[in-house]
Amino acid sequence: MAYELKIEPVTENESAASEPNPATSRLRLGALTARLLDGAREAHPELHLDEVRVLAPATFARISFAPGGELQMVRAPEVCVVPPGQRTYLRVDPGAEAILVSLDSLACEERAIRVHGRPARVAAPRTASDGKLREALDAIALDLRHGRARDGDEADPLASELALHLASAYGTSEAPSSCAGLARPRLERVLALIDERLTEALPVSDLAEAVHLSPFHFSRMFRISTGRSPHEWIMLKRMARAKALLAGTRMALPEVAKASGYRTHSHFSGMFHAVVGMTPGQYRARHS
Repeated sequence: MAYELKIEPVTENESAASEPNPATSRLRLGALTARLLDGAREAHPELHLDEVRVLAPATFARISFAPGGELQMVRAPEVCVVPPGQRTYLRVDPGAEAILVSLDSLACEERAIRVHGRPARVAAPRTASDGKLREALDAIALDLRHGRARDGDEADPLASELALHLASAYGTSEAPSSCAGLARPRLERVLALIDERLTEALPVSDLAEAVHLSPFHFSRMFRISTGRSPHEWIMLKRMARAKALLAGTRMALPEVAKASGYRTHSHFSGMFHAVVGMTPGQYRARHS
């Protein structure tokens, strides 16, 4: 199925009207976070276990994927796409600037499933000339510079479009199974039920019952359709909600845990660190 990454252009009048607004260095739109980086800021994350990241320098930046590794030059208009779990070392020289955009990996996979009928995961770093992606990131960077940054909800259209583009252009799909997964209406019903009951206990048996299957058969078919087990999918969706709350609100950490479907703060913190690669407090400090 064809798709198109749609970007709303910024006119010169809009740009000029926003000149007096103070610049901001961070933005959150649903599953997307964006940060302006320069040589004067200590805001260069090294590792996110569950996010696809895209680096787009205004002129150039340097990136390496190993401690002490050779720094590779990324020159505008190139972008560098980095898969989840890839340790990354960034260097933006004084006077230069870059934008770093991160998207929850599950958001990319889910968009690919809903549009193309199969999951696709970004699995390897890649530097490329990608006019559509570059245009989108330049528009976000312009908003940040002119103080037009806003928080979006979980269904923000720009975040959804970027998630689909990354999955479609840079993701790889698992080899098709000889067995069919869940039919599209059944899969949509299950995904909607997970979103509705994310803060509740949600046993696999409840999901299976919703589509009239045994838990064993349902789990097998769900994995074929999504590439993940039901438990893993639910856990990653809860982490995505927690990150949105941490970045977009001042809600106390125990309340974030409860709103993300965890009964105790300690259980939530341990899971968050294992999945995201940092504590909830560290994530909030970097993204709020």
